Amino acid sequence: MASFVGLGIWLCNDMGLLDGLIFSGINVLCLPIIFPQTTPRFLACLGGVILGLIAGMQLVDLCFDIVIIRDHAFFDGVSLIPARKVAYIYYHTVLNAPHVNAVLLGIIVVSFLGSFVGLGRSDPKTRAVWIFIGCLMAVGVSAYLLCVVTRYLGIRSSKIYDPLLFEGWGYVMASRLVLYATMCLAFPPLFSLQAGNAVANCRTFQEKPHEG
Repeated sequence: MASFVGLGIWLCNDMGLLDGLIFSGINVLCLPIIFPQTTPRFLACLGGVILGLIAGMQLVDLCFDIVIIRDHAFFDGVSLIPARKVAYIYYHTVLNAPHVNAVLLGIIVVSFLGSFVGLGRSDPKTRAVWIFIGCLMAVGVSAYLLCVVTRYLGIRSSKIYDPLLFEGWGYVMASRLVLYATMCLAFPPLFSLQAGNAVANCRTFQEKPHEG
């Protein structure tokens, strides 16, 4: 409920009817994350998938970061197109695509709820690993939300191309690289959670007396 209300308040001014339906639907679909049957190991495995999705999406956006910063015009065979205009066409299209927004929102909600569930259902040793991962991602995601998402919201709601939307884009690229760094640091402990829990489950099974 807290994630639903918090994100809703933050994004309410930038959401239309379709966005509101997607927002509500994604929050409902993500509810199984907090079900009692959801285990920390499952969340650790899901975390690897989420980090992979984030890395892939950011890698595509990084191409346009480089285009903006280099400010190299593109020739389409007829005329030169400014680099920022090329980036604007890409970002404005992607940021207004319902399926892209649904995936992004799903990643945010699952990551938020999964972190709390992982912390609450782990033993003290495992909980320390979850806290370490949470601190790493708090740094990366905070930088991304403050420096990147705020820019994205302006581009998404814009009606016409304005080159000033991309002023100081170096901060956006830097924030994206910070997110990449925190994800790279988070992968090893995340894999250890998956492997550690798997080994523990195998040992528990082997220690049980065989029936018959």
